[in-house]
Amino acid sequence: VTKSAFRLEAAVFKLNDLIDIGLDSHSNAIQEICKSAKKEQELESKMRAIEEEWNEQMLNFVSYKDYGEIIFDKEYTERLLEQLEDAQEQLAQMLTSKYVQPLRIEVANWSEKLKSISEVLELWLEVQELWMSVESVFTNSTTIKEMPAESKRFSRVDRSWLK
Repeated sequence: VTKSAFRLEAAVFKLNDLIDIGLDSHSNAIQEICKSAKKEQELESKMRAIEEEWNEQMLNFVSYKDYGEIIFDKEYTERLLEQLEDAQEQLAQMLTSKYVQPLRIEVANWSEKLKSISEVLELWLEVQELWMSVESVFTNSTTIKEMPAESKRFSRVDRSWLK
């Protein structure tokens, strides 16, 4: 800002050095630099919090019949999807800030990651619901008798999917 250089060693640096370079005449520019640095730091802190939250996030599985813990806990996963949406909104807001430039690529990457995770979880829940419906049909003793070939085919696919 001042286009001046001076030594910052504790034994040599004096208040007079700042007065000599006219630092006081650049107070507006210095305040703007400080404001920008503070805003950038706030955005970085938010980014780190989001990153930590989603790097540590766990998925909850629950038991289904006698298969064991193979399906997502639907309520937990739906809450997780809501949290993903909130995090995506925070990232979108961050991307609109004029102070995000040093973090723009990282924020955009995390936004894309969370979007992909959200899409996968939504599809997984949908497939899980469909599988549970089909599984209950094809494991029914009446269906097995009336549609033995289809039931056998479902059983083969089901076993390979559960591996």
